Amino acid sequence: IEKFKSVTKSFFSLNSFGLKPGGLNPFLQAFLYKTFCQSKFLYGLEIMTLNMGILDRLDLTQNAIVRYIAGLYRTSHISPVLRTLKLFNIRQLYLFFKLTFIKNMRKSSICLYICNYLLNNRDEYKNRTLSFVRDMKTLSEGLGLDVEFIFENVVSIIKNFKLEARE
Repeated sequence: IEKFKSVTKSFFSLNSFGLKPGGLNPFLQAFLYKTFCQSKFLYGLEIMTLNMGILDRLDLTQNAIVRYIAGLYRTSHISPVLRTLKLFNIRQLYLFFKLTFIKNMRKSSICLYICNYLLNNRDEYKNRTLSFVRDMKTLSEGLGLDVEFIFENVVSIIKNFKLEARE
């Protein structure tokens, strides 16, 4: 949450450069937001474990920024605007970065061995707070796919994720 507050401050510090309703083109504003503000939040996201409540609060904050960019009312529906500006919502970003993390871990034989061990023995860790197992469960629920399927098909899932974002 603290990290995302700096995103909001960064965005509003760019007001003097035209990042306000009726200022610069909304597509340029979205690009600047992604480049200079959102990148602060995204750094290290793949190794963070966030619960759904925090993701929802972060999503609300980003939605307020996007509404501000587009000059919309607080009650305006945001999904079409996010798609038009080619922005992921925070939950999508979180899932995307987790998928990217898994893809990168699979490149190392040691990491692959540890991941397989944790996945095959995750029932042993049910009552413990083990972030990797919890992240895999969040990923599975968020994508509606089985953990083993995600782990084996992570590259194609990432490609589909990117294609869906472009639509």
